[in-house]
Amino acid sequence: MSKKKKRQVEQDPFATGQPWLSMKSGIITMAVVSVLMVAWVTWQGSYSKPLGESLLWGLVFGGSLWIVFLLFLLIHRLFRR
Repeated sequence: MSKKKKRQVEQDPFATGQPWLSMKSGIITMAVVSVLMVAWVTWQGSYSKPLGESLLWGLVFGGSLWIVFLLFLLIHRLFRR
């Protein structure tokens, strides 16, 4: 293998085992998505339920996103040891 090809293989940012998104960017993305989910579910639920109950359902769905995110983070860290 030539030196040029060897350097390209080593500098490939999309190599397997490398994260494609930093932890900081992932947490910011999760925060934005979960806040938008809370707002959307609250807005949609306010047509048929009182505002307090629809806000509670929004928090449940927004919190469930964080539960899934943290569960997958835990599984990933356990298997990557």
